Amino acid sequence: MMVGQRLTSFPELDAVLRDHVDRLRQALGDLIVAVYLQGSLAIGDFDLTSDVDFIVVTQRELSLEEASIAQTVHTDTYRQNNRWVKRLEYSFFPIDLLRSPSSPFTVDDQTVSADRELWYFDNGSEPIERSDHDNSLVVRWTLRERGVALYGPEPSELIQHVLPNDLRTEIQRI
Repeated sequence: MMVGQRLTSFPELDAVLRDHVDRLRQALGDLIVAVYLQGSLAIGDFDLTSDVDFIVVTQRELSLEEASIAQTVHTDTYRQNNRWVKRLEYSFFPIDLLRSPSSPFTVDDQTVSADRELWYFDNGSEPIERSDHDNSLVVRWTLRERGVALYGPEPSELIQHVLPNDLRTEIQRI
């Protein structure tokens, strides 16, 4: 992420994102591989009511202590007097899991499994939780094809192609 580069159409949001990513990187160090905007900001249909979706790619699953550190950083950001800080929505995605195409849906059913869950901050929420919200083919496709690198390599260097039929199946099941 270049310091002067515009990330969004909203300079105040850009400043929040830069500051938050910098503080996460300072707190978690080399554990963070990359950070990517995704969702409506990446696809191009973001508006003033949208959440601010991004993914933090990590070397491995966060430990409980590291999740607590991420919580502290998030809380410090969340408590700032700024309209954007309450809209941050993001997951910590271990790189091996991200590289493994995975959908919460099979041809016949929905897969519910704790091993699909990631550390996650929901839009408008302060506490960290476990959720499979971002662990989908739709998110992987959005990241690979449209993701905006805030830190790290281009998303296409980390994420496999999502096969069109697999993506269609998942979207039909949602």
